[in-house]
Amino acid sequence: MGKRGAKKELILSSGLEVMRANGCNGASVKGIGDAAQAPEGSFYNYSAGKEAFAIGAIEQATAESFRDMSAILCNRDLPPVERSGQFFLANFSLANFSLANFSLVN
Repeated sequence: MGKRGAKKELILSSGLEVMRANGCNGASVKGIGDAAQAPEGSFYNYSAGKEAFAIGAIEQATAESFRDMSAILCNRDLPPVERSGQFFLANFSLANFSLANFSLVN
């Protein structure tokens, strides 16, 4: 990944954390820039706007969840019952994070 790709990834991951903490409507472009230690204007170099950014952040969070869940369910070193238990425990902790925070509607 080049320097531009790394900066985009940093802004996306930092912004996702800001959105998790404050919700989509509570996550400002300035707050995302501050979290990524990037100028506010950099946000618009990597995203068409806040709504497009939110969609990208949700897609990243979904991909991370899928990767984590796949790792649990495909771990052949554990018996199926233990894999199932770990899967449900991980999903339960994810359920505590409210998707309502990602509302794009004011």
